[in-house]
Amino acid sequence: MSTQPAKHPNEYLDGRFVVDVLPQMIVGRTSLRTVFVSCHYVGHYMGGVVDTGKKGLHIFVMRDTQVDQCSVSNLGNSDLLVVYLDINGFDKAIQRISEIKKSHPAMKVVAVACNCGIEEKRIKIAPLMESKAVDAFVITNGCGGYRPMLDILEGLIEFWPSN
Repeated sequence: MSTQPAKHPNEYLDGRFVVDVLPQMIVGRTSLRTVFVSCHYVGHYMGGVVDTGKKGLHIFVMRDTQVDQCSVSNLGNSDLLVVYLDINGFDKAIQRISEIKKSHPAMKVVAVACNCGIEEKRIKIAPLMESKAVDAFVITNGCGGYRPMLDILEGLIEFWPSN
């Protein structure tokens, strides 16, 4: 008998999330305010406002930031929060996500983490998944989340309807 927790239905490998889930998260929307929070780069985006070239799609990247350092007011107007859970700040981050979601229950939260120590991470994030504080948990094969976060950002731009 395995002591490993079962995989949650809203847990995805990075590539599958962008293709299978992300389009469904935005279908029918005419406006989307998205914030990416990472202690690392999100691909080549240095931070700040991203020029999406798409009407109604607003993306802001907070780089060199842990989600536990973000105030609820900074994130509260967002419809979608995509956050990289760094191994060093994982516990504080999931606590902060829970607080943010309680204040803004309509906000969707996508948590991204590398597969290092994945079983422990699954155990810790499971209550947030069950309570719907985290809508999707994306697991990457590489540490840092640079590429998976970029794939999600570019997926939003790609799947968002043209003007």
